[in-house]
Amino acid sequence: LHLHTTASILYDNYFAVRRALEINQEHRVLVTRLRQSAEAQYATGRGGQQDPLQANVELALLEQERLTLVARDKVVVAQINGLLHRPAASRLPAAPEHLDVATVPSWSADQWRQHAQQHRPELRTSSRIVDARRSGVQLAQRAYYPDFSVGGAYNFMWPQLEHQFMIGLSLNVPIQLGARRGGASEAKAALARVQSLHAEHQSAVDVEIRQALVWFEEAVAQVAVFRDLVLPAARHQIEAAEASYTSGRNSFSDIMSAQRQLRSFERAYAEALADTWRRRASLTRAAGTVSVQPSQGGRQ
Repeated sequence: LHLHTTASILYDNYFAVRRALEINQEHRVLVTRLRQSAEAQYATGRGGQQDPLQANVELALLEQERLTLVARDKVVVAQINGLLHRPAASRLPAAPEHLDVATVPSWSADQWRQHAQQHRPELRTSSRIVDARRSGVQLAQRAYYPDFSVGGAYNFMWPQLEHQFMIGLSLNVPIQLGARRGGASEAKAALARVQSLHAEHQSAVDVEIRQALVWFEEAVAQVAVFRDLVLPAARHQIEAAEASYTSGRNSFSDIMSAQRQLRSFERAYAEALADTWRRRASLTRAAGTVSVQPSQGGRQ
């Protein structure tokens, strides 16, 4: 379970950092084009000298961001290679160009908890320990009962036939009741302890399931907000800012601000897509299974 969760999250990190590098390159092209527009405006006397300079500053910041992303990419690649027992700098296949939104069965929180009760290794182990301790209590209580045993023997060394065959009966009477009460009390205390630990594990799993389910639903909702509301508005904003600058109604700073905002939202959208899979992995881990439905979008 731990290996599956780690591999899944590293795959999502790989997608997110490669998509961030693509977004960085796209905005380098965009800012370069905007700088050319600012230089043309300045050449015709309709713009200020600071506009191309501001574009140069933005390109420098994009280069700084790219260096950070390249370092992050190398770390993720090394982590994936380490998981595969390969040299840390080994090349990996290209990251996916897009991730579908992760989905899970439309179970209620109670259904997820029931699934975890049946599949979580920790709960199954503690449940068996409880069963073993319960058997120990039953064994200790049986020490109060008399113990009968019957035996037989044959000895041909005796000359008389009636002495050659022997039958014996033994009876162990539980007289030392104090010792037996102590053993039974000890067994009951051990049972109570493991029952308490099992209940604690169950409560912890319930909380983990609830938390993972809430975070997964939140990630899916975030993707919808970015896709349907935030990104279209941000793209319209930069288009309007560029048109207004060309017509002389806006400053170049407005375009740069809209560009930075769009870049931030595009990266946040990529992270939100990856988050749906990261949180799906956490949810299935909490439920004690590596998969709860067939793969989707190339994922297992």
